[in-house]
Amino acid sequence: MDQDSAFPSLNAPFFSEHLARYYYVKDFVNSKEVLDLACGQGYGSYILSENAKQITSGDLNLKNLEFAKNNYSKENIKHIQIDATKLEKFEKKFDVIVAFEVIEHIFPEQTGPFLNGISRALKEGGVAFISTPNHDVVLKSGVEVPAFHINNFSAAQLNKELKKYFSKVEMIGQVKKRKSVLMFLQWFDFFNLRHFINRRLSKKQTATPMGAQSKDVGKIWKPDQGRGDSVNWHFSKYYWRQAGMVIAKCQK
Repeated sequence: MDQDSAFPSLNAPFFSEHLARYYYVKDFVNSKEVLDLACGQGYGSYILSENAKQITSGDLNLKNLEFAKNNYSKENIKHIQIDATKLEKFEKKFDVIVAFEVIEHIFPEQTGPFLNGISRALKEGGVAFISTPNHDVVLKSGVEVPAFHINNFSAAQLNKELKKYFSKVEMIGQVKKRKSVLMFLQWFDFFNLRHFINRRLSKKQTATPMGAQSKDVGKIWKPDQGRGDSVNWHFSKYYWRQAGMVIAKCQK
């Protein structure tokens, strides 16, 4: 498996955050034809398949697809090899397209073809969910950016870019559930100064490196194991500038 893919175990770093995003989108795919673009190990496709009519689970990496077939297969899931940057050549159209943590991995010059391809692959009135780390938060918190994150956007930059290709864009922030007073303070921190101040006060130069790790830290997650810590994440349009991870709900 790739170093940029979260190993599907509730004990693995960052996996619960990934899991939470798929459970959030699950409510939007009832009886829909869905493309899970750059599906990775395929656990997200499996979650979506519980509500969706049909899932096309696509990835360029054949090892990922083999892992997905062996561990997350279902009658309404079709695993295929597909290049996320060449989606305009794909003939089938979808009600929903999910592209979680893809855009930061492609070359900057591929941004336009990537987003245009997603737009073209949507049915009229279709919806795409596109997520990426909020680079403004990443920089101000001092988190080490992985070498494979080569196309980074702040939430505001992503919002502006997406509006070139979609008629309606709703920005949503994924934030950890905290005490009410902390959530309230974060709500007003549009410029993410809390991270800069925390670093100055603690005199830290860097924080824990971001990015998933493919190290095996337990048995492979199955839905019957429950959601673990993924239930402790909150999704809100009021936190899209402040969240470390931003999700854009894009309508054609």
